[in-house]
Amino acid sequence: MSRNNLTYDKLISKCCGEVSYKIGSDWLQWGRFLGLSDSDLNNIGSDNVKCYEKADNVFKKWKQMNGNPSWEQLKKELVAFRRPDIVVEIEKEYGDSLSYPENSRYEVISFDLFKQARNEYKKGISEICSALKNYYLENYEKVIEIHPPLKVPESVDLIHKFVDLCIVDAVKTQMNAVCNVERKEFLEKQMSYTPIPYSEIFMKEKSVLLISGIAGIGKTWLLRKCLLDWSKNLIWKNVELVFYLEYRRYFK
Repeated sequence: MSRNNLTYDKLISKCCGEVSYKIGSDWLQWGRFLGLSDSDLNNIGSDNVKCYEKADNVFKKWKQMNGNPSWEQLKKELVAFRRPDIVVEIEKEYGDSLSYPENSRYEVISFDLFKQARNEYKKGISEICSALKNYYLENYEKVIEIHPPLKVPESVDLIHKFVDLCIVDAVKTQMNAVCNVERKEFLEKQMSYTPIPYSEIFMKEKSVLLISGIAGIGKTWLLRKCLLDWSKNLIWKNVELVFYLEYRRYFK
């Protein structure tokens, strides 16, 4: 197996084996330097094995006490033990492989945190979106109407009361209202207007769209119809949030 294919833990384990071989007969001093107890060192020394194996047993005991070391930690201990020669030899053999997995580990951790934050954000947006749609459906789906000769208000679906709009020349329309043109001319102009489905009004990308008109012409119904269709996923399917603000409530 090439060193590039080694996992980081296996690579460190292999380095520890090479360090043990190079420590050799200095295993006892090495063990004391790493903080092993006298009883642990006596047990290791009682084994009828070679010196580098005893040094390897020192490593095993040290790992039990401190967990698997990183190369930086092991390097620090070797330099303090005055064996920088071992550090030089191992880094010459394994190079960047000793540090790259550490960086990779932190990159993975960073990516996981980003992924978690993104999922939390999406979850929060999804909950707000569902709450908004439910609110619009509960409050704007029905409108109150009086049907003569009945005098009692009746609740009807807004979607059944809506008609397409027309694009008109606002200036001429205002002038006609002021000059009080004849009924025939007024009706002819009404027939000449180009109908436009309300859903196409917001197709073009604009930062602000102003819809004006006299009271009762249908501005509020237009916006509420948009809200209802968005709530039913009929339009603006790529829009996550739509807020409806009634300014007259703020100026009361």
